[in-house]
Amino acid sequence: AHERIAYERLMRAWTTGQIDRQNYLLPMSIPLEADHADALAGAKDELERLGVSLDQTGPNSVAVRAKPGSISDGALAKSLQRLA
Repeated sequence: AHERIAYERLMRAWTTGQIDRQNYLLPMSIPLEADHADALAGAKDELERLGVSLDQTGPNSVAVRAKPGSISDGALAKSLQRLA
């Protein structure tokens, strides 16, 4: 139920264009396979619309610079790994 509520909040924020973003003081690094890191870097614009700001920092990693405030770090990392 908690995940569904978080999903509904995120979708409502996305449709209204008012996503509450939390910027990281130090970017969160997520290790990935090279093709997965490339795939996430290719989806950068779409992820920005969802409140996730990231850059590819190497062949096997991305750095997340901002995320929606309602999503935990662990959930975000898992979601990006699955998305990739």
